[in-house]
Amino acid sequence: MEGVVTVAVVEDDPTVREAVGEYLRTHGYAVSSFGDGVSARTALRETCPMS
Repeated sequence: MEGVVTVAVVEDDPTVREAVGEYLRTHGYAVSSFGDGVSARTALRETCPMS
């Protein structure tokens, strides 16, 4: 059984971040969006300890 792939979108421009996220969701991906690298890294370390 295949799982859903999650993509991290890291973009400081909220309009671009939302557009990219929406595009990916419509193509079957789960999306985690972040406004900067620090928040992305923090969240990814909490969910993926090896990152």
